[in-house]
Amino acid sequence: TYSIEALMRDGRAAMAIYAHDSTYKSKTGLQLQGHVQRVLDSSVMSDGVGRYAAAFEGAREKFDSVEVLVSPDAESTLYRFVPTSYKFIDGKTDRTDLEFRIG
Repeated sequence: TYSIEALMRDGRAAMAIYAHDSTYKSKTGLQLQGHVQRVLDSSVMSDGVGRYAAAFEGAREKFDSVEVLVSPDAESTLYRFVPTSYKFIDGKTDRTDLEFRIG
């Protein structure tokens, strides 16, 4: 609960995705900055639940109805990461300067 409350006050977030064989000296991957927002739109929520359920067998039964998930007092719901910038990292070629702003 504390983490969600903190995200609602300041939704800034970052993530990094690196190749499995990356090392500290030779990273290859993607860094993203953005913000997290609660999914409140029923059609977006329905799509999110559908995608999650398709990826994880048996997950659909664990979700409340879409109407409950988008309600302000939902005990459990979905959030999404909205990127504002991304940076390609390719330590194998020393290319670490490819940064792009979105929007």
